[in-house]
Amino acid sequence: MVSIQNKIRLCIVGNAFTVIMVILPVCLLSENGTYFRFGPSPDFILISVHIDTWTKYIITLVFIAIVDIIRVISEEIGMPIINFNIYNPDKKVITEFTKFELQLYGNSMYALTSIRGVFITLISITQFDIALWSLFIGETSALFTIRALLNEKTFEQYAELETVEII
Repeated sequence: MVSIQNKIRLCIVGNAFTVIMVILPVCLLSENGTYFRFGPSPDFILISVHIDTWTKYIITLVFIAIVDIIRVISEEIGMPIINFNIYNPDKKVITEFTKFELQLYGNSMYALTSIRGVFITLISITQFDIALWSLFIGETSALFTIRALLNEKTFEQYAELETVEII
């Protein structure tokens, strides 16, 4: 029987493999275009805004950082609360919310997340450095939110987990 840790490791390896399968052809087959540039340029247009100076570029990076930090906090703290209360088939009695509140919060979070997702996609596909910046800020924020969530939990050590094998 495969342990839960090995299942997770296998999923991580599979995800890494698919990322490499996507990145290699893009990098090897890309021609000179506007996507793989870095910094401001005269023809860098981000959702109808010319990002042609370093000031505009830095303001853009700060804006993206704020949006990504709020996104990560919202998705890693708020969404699980809503999802576990709405979609957990074993949780039949809800005590933390009224039915109306949970409906309102759930639909509001899903709608706002979708709208934000459209704009983040538009921003991320304009230029590679913007996409990398967004990724970096999101993953850095996730380090802190995941650590905060894990700090609220207690972990028991099992003898079999002390000798964890790497795939």
